[in-house]
Amino acid sequence: MDKLKKLLGEELFNKVKEKLGEGDYFFAKGKDFVPKTRLDEVNTSYKEIKKQLIERDNQLKELSKKAAGHEELTKQIQDLTEKNSRTVAEYEERLLAREKDYSINNLLRDSGARNIKAVKALLDDSKIEFVDGAVKGIEEQLNSLRQSDPYLFAESKMKSGAEQADQIGKTEGDKWAEAFIQKNNNSFF
Repeated sequence: MDKLKKLLGEELFNKVKEKLGEGDYFFAKGKDFVPKTRLDEVNTSYKEIKKQLIERDNQLKELSKKAAGHEELTKQIQDLTEKNSRTVAEYEERLLAREKDYSINNLLRDSGARNIKAVKALLDDSKIEFVDGAVKGIEEQLNSLRQSDPYLFAESKMKSGAEQADQIGKTEGDKWAEAFIQKNNNSFF
């Protein structure tokens, strides 16, 4: 909040602070913030798998009572136990894949990608690793894409006054066309 106070000035900052109330949560940079959709997704998945596990555990208990002295029922119990293990492994695999996908999307958003799906499609997934909640091997690819296709990313530098004046009145399509032509250096004419 101190940076905001310095940027806005004392008078304007006090007005803004009055409207916001207490706490820095409004200006969180995603570090401690989890979007509601992500929270709902994880909660739904958790409830679903928990329900399945309780249901299967109950099935195993029932069969165990009935299996006393029956080889066929004992085999069914073993089969169900193996099936439960596979289900848990598949669930953990899907959860890890979602977490990886979510992390990659956040990284692309933070890198200034204009269209996350388009940039993601250009990445080599085999070179991307997801270790302990961190995505590795993507920065090199993003840097390469920034060099080869800069129009895929939002500009991170400030434009001078002359450059800004040159852009006045141009539509977003005009700007994209200029970036495309500049990238290809008029090679198609």
